[in-house]
Amino acid sequence: MAATVITGGLCLLCPRTTDLGSMLCPRCSNELWLALRRLTETYAIVATSTSLRLPGTSSGTGRATPGYGSRSPANDDVIILTDPRTTLDESLRARSVPAVLSQWVRQVAEETGALPPGPATVAADVNYLAGQWGWIARQPWVDEFATEIRELTQAVIAALRLEHRPVPIGPCPTKVLAAGRIRPCGRTLHVRPAASRIRCSACDTVWPRHRWGELGQALGDPRSDYAQLATWLNIPTGTLRRWRAQDRWTPDPARGRGRETWLRAEALASWTRRHGTDPGEPPDSAVT
Repeated sequence: MAATVITGGLCLLCPRTTDLGSMLCPRCSNELWLALRRLTETYAIVATSTSLRLPGTSSGTGRATPGYGSRSPANDDVIILTDPRTTLDESLRARSVPAVLSQWVRQVAEETGALPPGPATVAADVNYLAGQWGWIARQPWVDEFATEIRELTQAVIAALRLEHRPVPIGPCPTKVLAAGRIRPCGRTLHVRPAASRIRCSACDTVWPRHRWGELGQALGDPRSDYAQLATWLNIPTGTLRRWRAQDRWTPDPARGRGRETWLRAEALASWTRRHGTDPGEPPDSAVT
């Protein structure tokens, strides 16, 4: 007699079949877990960036606060996203990252009895929720949790303007014929950190992601110090130092002659690894 295969129901987020006992299919569970994890890094950028708090830098995604003028002296979006005291909106939802996460932490703690570690921070709340993922994925309200995490992610990305902020990486090295001579194109190349390719606007040469190392060598592997990298990628220097240690950036051979510098290609690779479209899979323990 053939063994009976027991399957779950339909995923709350897509038409696929869930694992037994879970409300999510493995794919949606992994994607939601990754989105939760990414909030730690992206929130840190928003919370520590000085330029994002300048007047007139609002992305226009936030709702104006009643009773105040039409223009705020600061970036309203960033204030809303980072202030844990942000009030509830008309749908009774908190609008800041700390407030939303703390609400879910309280709910999980009350229902499971697993007390979160203190003091409460965004990183600590994310770690707590990720550690309770096996239980969370089995709850009937996990679709509401998914909606709020996605809304927070979209709001943070909008505030950072990551999808609209190309950065220069150097002159195009492609050889072209001009005035009877072969010479480098020379047009400044730009790239969005989450892009999958770089295109020269002058000669139309395209470098897909797997050729970025080759392009870096052609550009002479330009280096920058922490301050320059922080301005270039709008990343706090402390975050860059952590990425350098975690990703083992190539040491500066000329460190003794001045400020320590790092390959810009490696800094961009670290950024893409954490914010790109293919961040890898979470550990198996996260979705069991």
